[in-house]
Amino acid sequence: MKSHMLRGAAAVLALCSLVFACADGPTGLEENSGPLLKKGGGGGKPESTPLVVTFHEYTGDRILSDGRGAYEHQVCGVRADFPLSGSGDVTMDPDYKRVGKKERETCGGARWLTTDFTNSVDDVEPGPVLYEGTFMVINEVETVTVDSGPVLRSAMFMVNYYCRLEFGAVPGSNMVEVSKNTDGTWTVRTQAFPNDVGYCADGVRGYHMPFEATISLPGG
Repeated sequence: MKSHMLRGAAAVLALCSLVFACADGPTGLEENSGPLLKKGGGGGKPESTPLVVTFHEYTGDRILSDGRGAYEHQVCGVRADFPLSGSGDVTMDPDYKRVGKKERETCGGARWLTTDFTNSVDDVEPGPVLYEGTFMVINEVETVTVDSGPVLRSAMFMVNYYCRLEFGAVPGSNMVEVSKNTDGTWTVRTQAFPNDVGYCADGVRGYHMPFEATISLPGG
């Protein structure tokens, strides 16, 4: 499992800043911004907006769930939210908190994502299939509106010591597409093959890593 360093809120925000500081650049799809969801209220301290992340797992996808359904904020130890930074980034940490004894009866223990590195690019040596906690960030999802259509964004999956998988922040990698749906949810997907490449942060190991997920509010 990943280091405890990723479990603190300060580490989460610092990592987001590190990953996306150099993610800007031409995209090829229109970049639009819309209003952020309202956070907090009553003049008190603003709070993060809880989310649900559901992976669709089409044939050939390389980033998959653990087979136990959607990842919902504060359920089975999951963190999934628009955090306090105001950037509109989606963050999702499947094993952010230890699963309590009572929850284990329904959760079956900590959750994770499956990341399959076997489809390499340019004859790079294939990597393993990993079952890890896999902290995830999708950049600026909250600012995408229905009217903007598909928008290209950066994404990152902090797998473990093997790879911090980058979409868009490392040369050779491809950004992901984000669309807002009329029901208020967002769809995040990699671009069509061969533009579905994520690179490890070392910039040497690249892999076709297609995935698709829906981001929604709890109960939505």
